[in-house]
Amino acid sequence: EAAKTLSKAVTQSPYQKERSTRIIESVDQLQRKAGQTPGIFGRTAALPIPDFLRTNAFRNFQAELVTLKSSIFSGELTAMREASKTGGAVGNVSDREGDKLENALGALDMKQSPENFMLQLQRIKDSINRWNEAVISAAGKQDDLRKKYNY
Repeated sequence: EAAKTLSKAVTQSPYQKERSTRIIESVDQLQRKAGQTPGIFGRTAALPIPDFLRTNAFRNFQAELVTLKSSIFSGELTAMREASKTGGAVGNVSDREGDKLENALGALDMKQSPENFMLQLQRIKDSINRWNEAVISAAGKQDDLRKKYNY
């Protein structure tokens, strides 16, 4: 019975695998762009300037950041639902709760210094990589249990 429980716990849905890949790709792209245009962070981002007056680099980065946050949000929500025995552990999510889920893996706000923003992107990437490594490691243990208990 324990082996079957472990089997269920260590599998990753195709959605989870795609989400991980998408998040890592987004992080890599944002890290490159942040390194190329550090002036779009901090006080520049905090200034109350209309978007149409902002640079293309700023607007493009901001749009890609929204995409990354959305991927993190949906991934965290899916993980919580998949962890629930009934799949319904999370009902409707408020905007405030959504904001918290978006930042579950790292603080993502362009008002930070470029150095801290890059650090947060790295935290996110490291977290996803650790999760993927844990799944792979657990899958190996699952294979060992299958052999031991012949299932």
